[in-house]
Amino acid sequence: MKKKNNDSIFSKIIRREVPSRIAYEDKNVIVIWDIDQTHKDHLLSIWKEEYVNLFDLPAHKIKKYFKITAKFAKKFIKNNGYKAFKILMNNGVEANQVVMHCHIHIFPF
Repeated sequence: MKKKNNDSIFSKIIRREVPSRIAYEDKNVIVIWDIDQTHKDHLLSIWKEEYVNLFDLPAHKIKKYFKITAKFAKKFIKNNGYKAFKILMNNGVEANQVVMHCHIHIFPF
């Protein structure tokens, strides 16, 4: 079930209504640097269609989303002198999801 959230900050970034530092973009995903850089090069991989989280994203799109995100993360790590990365995804308010638009955190190490 697709849920619209046209007013999320990520929707506004995707529509270029709010500026952001873009690391990667294709027709499905945009990867940006998180505005809160408490962890150096903390990135967000955002699914462009407006789904709230993995509860709403269809299985075939989840597979594509993780494939794109992993491919980007591996390339970013290699090209920027890192050795590893961690991905994190909060799904629901109880799991500390703050922005109700499907996104994955990427933390390079």
